[in-house]
This record gives sequence, structure tokens and C-alpha cells, in this order.
Amino acid sequence: MPHHPHYPNSRKGRWLVIVMIALGIAAGVTSVLYWRFYTTELDRVLSDAGTDSTEIAPANDQALADLSQRVNRALEAGTPERIQKDVEIFAIQHPHQPDAQTLLGQVLLYQGDLAGSYTQFKTSLRINNAQPEVHLLAGSICMQLDQHDQAEVHYRNAINLDPSNHRFRLHLAACYTSQKRLDDARILLMSLVNQDSSAHDAYAMLSKLYYTQNKLDMAMTQITKALDSIPISNRQQAIIYVRHMAAILRRMNKPGEALQVLESKLTETERSDPVVIDDMAMCFSMQNQFEAAALLFEEALQTSPTNWRLAANAVRWWHKAGESGKARLGIDRIRKIAPNSPAAPLLESMLNQSPASVHQEEVDH
Repeated sequence: MPHHPHYPNSRKGRWLVIVMIALGIAAGVTSVLYWRFYTTELDRVLSDAGTDSTEIAPANDQALADLSQRVNRALEAGTPERIQKDVEIFAIQHPHQPDAQTLLGQVLLYQGDLAGSYTQFKTSLRINNAQPEVHLLAGSICMQLDQHDQAEVHYRNAINLDPSNHRFRLHLAACYTSQKRLDDARILLMSLVNQDSSAHDAYAMLSKLYYTQNKLDMAMTQITKALDSIPISNRQQAIIYVRHMAAILRRMNKPGEALQVLESKLTETERSDPVVIDDMAMCFSMQNQFEAAALLFEEALQTSPTNWRLAANAVRWWHKAGESGKARLGIDRIRKIAPNSPAAPLLESMLNQSPASVHQEEVDH
């Protein structure tokens, strides 16, 4: 899912909230009783203030900026609880200040309270609906809560407020996809890349969409465009695109070409990532080269000798290759690396099965 939250005064801070959303954090940090109190109190303050009056305690721009910086520092340090009370008080004292409500929503979101943060973002939008980034955050929370219709409303509002920002269209396309409205998603993404040929993330999303429909040639065309247009500085995303290209080739039953893509487009360091090793092992597996797959993990263990997961994968592939002796030596190694790991007994049970019945990969990993 594309990411782009907005913190008032920190570029680094902008990425923290949406990262938590991408991890699928669970709601429920703040109690329901507290939120009943808070929203009741806020409604009372708003009522007492009157819709045409000034705030009870007008927010000073500098005070808001200072609090924003403190929030950013707390979130970057991973200690949102230290600032939460101050932000709560500030939000109640300034009920007509949308940025104050948004700040509290960000603090709560970072702690995993999706319901509480959404309440704050809605309050901020009720005060001032013309906040595309807040609509974006609210929509992303709705997606996590499986409230896709409401997410669509927020994303459309964001697009209407800032039509030139293609990130909002990506979110709406993802919303369509989650609702199985693939034609709507495709039309939206095609219009986006027609307007902005550098939108690599839109090409990648199109590729994934075609991939799910098994339109593999079209998926390959789009992921190629994504790789051609992605900035050199965005290497982590490029690695994801390369892995997706290899997955398309595997589904096309072209494991040799998939392996060549991984080897030619990724550096040696990038190929040492366990997920990439898994990709390469699947390519070898499709060519019945199980020993080669095992050797990939053995090689990785030379630089990471205490990684029992690598050792476990080596055992599985040695067994698949019919090398039970090497597989049992690998289990002994796991017991030395991680005596309390459940991997060793599970792998011993696996060794009692025939190699052909074990570890049946899906080539479209």
C-alpha cells in the first residue's frame, strides 16, 4: 500500500504512522470508557464555546509548533505515551483547532489505537474538512478496519481537494482492489500513468493486478515500466519490483529466466537477504536442482552462522534432494544454534516423510 502520512514539522516523522498501518497494528490501546469520556467532554466544550465564538483557549501558533515538534520527537523515540497526556489536554483546551485533534490522532495511531485515532481524525475533519492528508490517514484506518466504503469516501475527498497528488489515487485503487473492483482499479491506475509516466508505484500496482488475473504478459510489461521509472535512490522498492518480476517469470514456467533476473538485477548483498534466497531456491526447485537450493542456504550460513532459520531451510532442501545425512547434520546444527527452537523436532518429523511429499513450493510465491 502506498505510504504518505503528514506530520507538521518533520519529514522523518511523516513515515512513522503509515508504517504502523502497513504492519496491520491492532486497535484497542485506549479503553472504550475513556473515549466515551473524552468525546463527551469535547462535545461539551464545543457546545459551551458555540460554533461562532472563538476558542476557549486560542491556540498560539508557536505553542502548536512546539507541541508538534515534541510529538515528532516522542514518536521517533518510540515513546508516544510520554507525550499523550499533554496532547490530550491541548486538544481539549483547543476544540476548534484541527491540528490539535490531528496530533492526538497521530499519537494514538502510533500506539495502535485505530478506533481512537479515527475518532480524532474525524473530529479534525469536522472542524475543517479541507485536509487531504487527514482524509488519507482516516481512509487508511478504515481500510485496516475493513470499512472499505468509508475509506473510499475519505480517499475521494482527498483526491477532490488535491487532484494532482497521485498518492491519493493509489490508495483509492488499493481500496477498489480490496473490494474486488478490479476494472475500477485498472481504469484509475491507467489514467494515473497516462498523466504521470514516472509513477512507478502505479505501474507496479497495475502489474500486481494483472498478475492476480493471470494476465502475465501484461503484468510483465507493467513491472518493467515500474523498474524503468523508479528513482535510483529508491533501492528498497526496486528490490520488491525485481522479486515481483521473478515471480511472474516463475508463474510463466520460466525459472531459469527468473533466476537470471534475480542474479543480474540485484547486488550480491541484496541476494543474501533470506527472502531473496527463498526466491532463488524456488527457481532451482522448479528445475529439480534441490541440492543447488540447499547450497544457497549453506552459503548464507557462512556469513550468518547463528541464523537457525537459514539452517532449517538448508535441512528442508537437503531432504528434498534425498540427502538425509546432510539433513540430520543440519538438525544437529540447529540444536547447537538455538536449543529451544521448535524447528529441530519438526524437521525430524519431516525426515520421516518421503522427500517428494515435503516442501511443495508454489512457483508464484
